[in-house]
Amino acid sequence: MVKRTAPAFYHSRGGDFFVYEITDAGESSGDDQIVLNDETLTHISALWELQWKRKPTFEELEGLIADYVEQEVLYREALRMNLDHNDEIVKRRLSQKMEFMASDLTKLIAPATDEALQKYLEEHPEKFLYPPKYSFHILTFTSSNHDNPKDFSQSLLRDADPSNLEALLNKGDITQIPTKLEEASKQKVDRELGIEFHSSMNELPINQWVGPIHSGYGEHLLFITHKTEAYLPELAEIRDEVQRDFEYDMEQKSKEVIYQEIKKNYEIVIDSESLDEDQIGKISSLLKVTE
Repeated sequence: MVKRTAPAFYHSRGGDFFVYEITDAGESSGDDQIVLNDETLTHISALWELQWKRKPTFEELEGLIADYVEQEVLYREALRMNLDHNDEIVKRRLSQKMEFMASDLTKLIAPATDEALQKYLEEHPEKFLYPPKYSFHILTFTSSNHDNPKDFSQSLLRDADPSNLEALLNKGDITQIPTKLEEASKQKVDRELGIEFHSSMNELPINQWVGPIHSGYGEHLLFITHKTEAYLPELAEIRDEVQRDFEYDMEQKSKEVIYQEIKKNYEIVIDSESLDEDQIGKISSLLKVTE
């Protein structure tokens, strides 16, 4: 028999929080058992097939089952806590109420103070690092003007002094692509030359012609005259961005902790003849259920 628990919330000084404390609240009822039988699995699959016009793969079914169990656990816990009082909205709405509680709770136990945001910024610099800016000349060679623009650009580079800027200026095709950019950010470079072009420049040398570098527009030779190195801005410069990411991460963490603690109150049983032992084993491992 599963023991019921009553919810209690607290926050540890260390910064990591566990928001659902286990306390004995008496014996469980029949609602503590979640049975995944063939009727349930068929219903879950039918809803997917209705939307996507095909049956789910086993990997997709695993995800659907995990979502179903999470919704069922949160739904039943919401009912136990009387969150449905005077509210006729269906299961999804009730489970969402539990999630909203976690979001509200997060703001109380993990407020976005300057100290917390500074620590978050230092722990996740990759999220907020400003990428390098470049000033450079660019030559473009397209298939409209050359049988093999890559070979043509390579031959130009081979016959020129790569350290001499003037050697290849004005040798490119006439296109709508700029021939020079100053202090161009990643957004600017990728907007003008295509996504990911900026990342291809990271290891290129300064003050010499290099290439060819491919883009969706053709082949390019570059002469980088200046590079502003990547840097991590001060919190004051990007506080709104850091706060947004911090609050999102804290909400996701608290929701997961609450869900995992609540789920301990429920016995999840797989009773299926349509799944083989290997599939049942995988789902049991995913949900840590009783077979």
